[in-house]
Amino acid sequence: MGGKRGGCRAALGHSDELRNDKREVLFMDFKISAGRDVMNQWLDVAVTAPAPQLIANVTTELDGFSIGDDDLNPPERSYERIWHQVGTGTPNQTHTAVVTATDQNGNEESGSETWQD
Repeated sequence: MGGKRGGCRAALGHSDELRNDKREVLFMDFKISAGRDVMNQWLDVAVTAPAPQLIANVTTELDGFSIGDDDLNPPERSYERIWHQVGTGTPNQTHTAVVTATDQNGNEESGSETWQD
């Protein structure tokens, strides 16, 4: 029984705002936590967008399989979802979660976390 906490920031190189002829770089903050119990994995995903960016869709993959495709209507500043009993809980197995968030303008950013049971 254990858990792994991770986090990453993904750069969004597009902005509708320009300052001093330079493009403003916005970041979404991805937090991915995972662990396993005797039988299965659990996965906790959180994404936060900076103003004025909003999250319109979040897709989540675990070990190459889609486990979530959530539309946020209306778009929100933050998103969180927890999966219980997802994937396998085999000891010494490596897992990768990939989370892709799409903002209200259609721009995508991704964050990922890899861990071993």
